[in-house]
Amino acid sequence: MIESIRPAGQPLVDDWDCLKMLVRIYGEICGSLSVYGKKYTRAMANMCNAGTNEKQMTLASNQACLK
Repeated sequence: MIESIRPAGQPLVDDWDCLKMLVRIYGEICGSLSVYGKKYTRAMANMCNAGTNEKQMTLASNQACLK
């Protein structure tokens, strides 16, 4: 569980490549984000800022989507 978020005025994410990777992994496993679902990219940005890696995102997406 992510326990901290960025204060106002700071960039959304430090590593944009990480954010793109997490969105790509989620899309491959769970399907593309809908317009409504894209609002949750902030949660993925928080995951990048907390150090989430490719393996962790793959495991989390598999658990969330249960294909």
